[in-house]
Amino acid sequence: MRELMEQAQQQDGDESLAAWIKRILRKELQSRGLEPKN
Repeated sequence: MRELMEQAQQQDGDESLAAWIKRILRKELQSRGLEPKN
């Protein structure tokens, strides 16, 4: 699973796996109408 996440991260142009995960989570939260405070 990590390999797949790293491939997606590289395809999306994110610098790190952590940055990619955060971006995906923010997008999901926004789609649910929740806005992160940070």
